[in-house]
Amino acid sequence: MAHETYEQIKQSIYQLKHQIDEAGLPERSPRFVPLPMGWVLFERIKPLINYAVTYARLCDKTNEIIDISDEQMTWIKSHEIDVNLINEVDGDMSTIPISVESIYTKLIRHEEYESAGELVRDLAYFIKHTRPKYGDWNIGMFTYDSRADKAENERLEREAYAEIERLQDEDYFNEEYARLVEQYKEEFE
Repeated sequence: MAHETYEQIKQSIYQLKHQIDEAGLPERSPRFVPLPMGWVLFERIKPLINYAVTYARLCDKTNEIIDISDEQMTWIKSHEIDVNLINEVDGDMSTIPISVESIYTKLIRHEEYESAGELVRDLAYFIKHTRPKYGDWNIGMFTYDSRADKAENERLEREAYAEIERLQDEDYFNEEYARLVEQYKEEFE
């Protein structure tokens, strides 16, 4: 798999947008997953990220693309809807959505790689982007609005934490999750 440069990707995006405009295709519908749910989904997907870390280390140590068993692949694919929903978060979660999706894709397509080095490099790149440079992510990093004053930012962060707390209730989470999954299916399937 070739690794595109930033400029090549930027040019490809420009060309795709131009093609969409020429074809008169409708704009993408707005993202619909609330940021607090995105945060909870990110927490739920951390075992997949940790699996990718372990898998990349093993491939690196052996310099081989290690086969992923059917059982492991079933487990990996069980995260697909969470990966898809994270990509529909209405808010800025930095590099998390694209990185989570890329890790998932690299794992399910690991056999397409020609060398362990390529696979390890790609996984490491996206794993790195699921983690901040210092400390750990907190929801305030994603609710912060540079146009708002301190009081408004504190309010936004408190509201996000309150909703995250509500989502800890299994019944409430399941209800919200089912609603979002249904909305996702209506939108994309």
